[in-house]
Amino acid sequence: MPCGIRAAFNQEFDEVRSMLFEMSVLVDFSIKQSISALMEQDMELANLIIRSDEEINRHRFQIEEACLALIATQQPAASDLREIIAILYMIGEVERVRVACYFKTD
Repeated sequence: MPCGIRAAFNQEFDEVRSMLFEMSVLVDFSIKQSISALMEQDMELANLIIRSDEEINRHRFQIEEACLALIATQQPAASDLREIIAILYMIGEVERVRVACYFKTD
């Protein structure tokens, strides 16, 4: 039975890693769009970027919930626990990088 439990943990952990990758791609795209909007003084694109912020926030909270659920339900081994905690820190930092690239449109 432990193999089945570990397989479930691995599958859930892979999903968390995948969500982190998806969030990173969204943030990367958002940063590139922000630079483009700034360089071209494109207010329409800037407003679109700001409106798309909600999707990135949703990813962040889904990742946080998934990490906390893994910790609470799967009792990960030390190395896995360290990676989960690192992911929790990473999503906060990725969020900061994204926010730092925004500019005010007023």
